[in-house]
Amino acid sequence: MKFKFRNLGPIEETELDLHPLTIIIGPNNSAKTYIAYSLYGILKHLRTNYDSYSEIKSLLHKESDTTFSVKKDELIEKLKSIFEAETKKFKKHLTFFFQDSSRKLFSKTDYELLIEDQEIDTAISTVISGMRKGLSLEVHYDE
Repeated sequence: MKFKFRNLGPIEETELDLHPLTIIIGPNNSAKTYIAYSLYGILKHLRTNYDSYSEIKSLLHKESDTTFSVKKDELIEKLKSIFEAETKKFKKHLTFFFQDSSRKLFSKTDYELLIEDQEIDTAISTVISGMRKGLSLEVHYDE
């Protein structure tokens, strides 16, 4: 998963590729804290905004009490559009998130979440395998 930042403090534009361990280093006043707080805020916003995720339910087709099917491409596209929309919503909250009373520091800041289809596919497979261990629920991909 990659995040692209534009006009974030002294940063004109940068792209950050997140991994299980990502270390941000640099001199003082180089926007390391802005990047870290922004990542935290965006990811927290995505994790806690379940309202949009109810849209995913419309893609599931019930085959039995414990079996659902979903078209993989449709699911991936829906998830990507939700992530994009929620990232844009977070941008509107930047002045509050960073306590910018002037409302000028982040007026030109822009974020973009860049996520590959394979990353979503891997995450879905992980969730499904976890569900299978705890529940008798099966999800089949329709290609």
